[in-house]
Amino acid sequence: MNICRKYRSANLILALATVIAVGTIDAPEVAQARQVKQSKQSGTEAQRRACTPDVWRLCGAYIPFEGPITACLMRNDRKGKLSRACHLVFLGKI
Repeated sequence: MNICRKYRSANLILALATVIAVGTIDAPEVAQARQVKQSKQSGTEAQRRACTPDVWRLCGAYIPFEGPITACLMRNDRKGKLSRACHLVFLGKI
């Protein structure tokens, strides 16, 4: 697998982690920050939907830290523990 593609996919996971972390706090400033972050995300809605369950199931202890979440998902991808949908995100097919 092309390492650039894998790291590009990792950036999508970072964006997903940010949305999850920000979405769990209820404050006007955070809502505004969420809108700004969502507008700057490189991942699609489909990619975020594909990996959200895996973030919660496998990497919830790392929320809201983007780097550790990405590392956790990549580690679990190598172990074959990611859902098929999220695995396809890492392969660059979603």
